[in-house]
Amino acid sequence: MATTGAKYPTAAVTVSEAPWSDNDWTTPGNIYADDGATANVTAATFDSPDQTYVLKAYTFDFSAIPDGSTIDGVICVVNCWYANGSVSIDLMQLLDTSRAKVGTNQCATPVALGTGTGGTVTKGSSSDKWGNLLTAAWVKNSNFGVALGFLATGNNADVFVDYVTLEVYYTPPLIVDLSGVPASAGATSVDPLVTLGPIATTPEFAGAVASGMDPAAVLGSLLLAPGFAAALAEAIDPGVQITGGGQTVDLSADPA
Repeated sequence: MATTGAKYPTAAVTVSEAPWSDNDWTTPGNIYADDGATANVTAATFDSPDQTYVLKAYTFDFSAIPDGSTIDGVICVVNCWYANGSVSIDLMQLLDTSRAKVGTNQCATPVALGTGTGGTVTKGSSSDKWGNLLTAAWVKNSNFGVALGFLATGNNADVFVDYVTLEVYYTPPLIVDLSGVPASAGATSVDPLVTLGPIATTPEFAGAVASGMDPAAVLGSLLLAPGFAAALAEAIDPGVQITGGGQTVDLSADPA
């Protein structure tokens, strides 16, 4: 498993989406860095049980994630606090490629904020996909991000957000290098019960398929499954190595 590390957004917007529709944000673009500048709601009318507009942070740079990777989990960290009254965060939900809220609201049970400017709320984990079937294409889309909303639990409340980060955990795709495989390599001795299902393929792999591999095998975007290496060892040049996903499978010792 690999990680992108924590990334800041480069775009933000506020939207009235019921029930988060009482008070709009000031300077939403201030959430792009840990620099003390804040997005905030400080209107005297922000009273219990008012809710802020939805603050959507998006366009995170996850370009380092290889296409075809498996997304394992997402962690969100929000540096936020209140002054006056009291405030809880009651919305933290991922955005899809149309910038709509989808999946699990991690703050459906509101989390009370503190008054310290260094306070953070952290949700998610390296294995938590927030109730979504996340893909590499999804999290790399410019509209992917996180929606935030806050609930006034006291009168004349003020809420501040300095920064938001997302960190994506992923398993890179396995790249099969068949540059040394003869065109005659076939799939006749591969166990038909082996579950093939996503790895990125090379031009050599596509060429090998076109030259004689069983077209019923549906080779293209495949996931290395138990027994796949052994199956390959039966049909492919023993000098071939399978690399990727943080591992290398060396078939040099296997019989052709």
